Amino acid sequence: EALVRERFAAVKNRGLEAPTYPAEYLAPQQGLRVLRVEPVTDQRLLTLHFPLPSLHAHDAAKPLRVIGAILGHEGEGSLLSLLKAEGLATSLSAGGGEQTEDYAAFEITVGLTDAGLERFHDVARLALGAVRGLERAGVPRHLYEEYGRMAALEYRFREVPAAGSHARHLS
Repeated sequence: EALVRERFAAVKNRGLEAPTYPAEYLAPQQGLRVLRVEPVTDQRLLTLHFPLPSLHAHDAAKPLRVIGAILGHEGEGSLLSLLKAEGLATSLSAGGGEQTEDYAAFEITVGLTDAGLERFHDVARLALGAVRGLERAGVPRHLYEEYGRMAALEYRFREVPAAGSHARHLS
């Protein structure tokens, strides 16, 4: 503590309040919003972005991690296996995006084939169908328990970060 006080004593406390970000950071509208970006490099990606309310109260349960693992599963019967069988995708990742005290986000990113780029509406429809299916069926209890055990093991056997990078991460 003495070292920190010595190093940061010259930094003045200006009494500034921490910034807040509105939970609805995208203007509400009916239906989907499509934003097409011309990439500088050769990549074909479709990202579905779902704005959410803050999930800080549920941090211990890691809901976005569990949902991301289910939707991002790559095995038989998965969304990715369906998209690959249709010749629309090469990869898929799903998980939490930005999170603040005020809001959170969930994203599904699909690496598209040329056909997938042409039929991105079909890819989005299939991905949204998977989200709706998970919403209807819910997350099986055994998966919550399995992900809980995995998180506990990851925490127990985590690599100890370097002090400097850990301090930057916490700031």
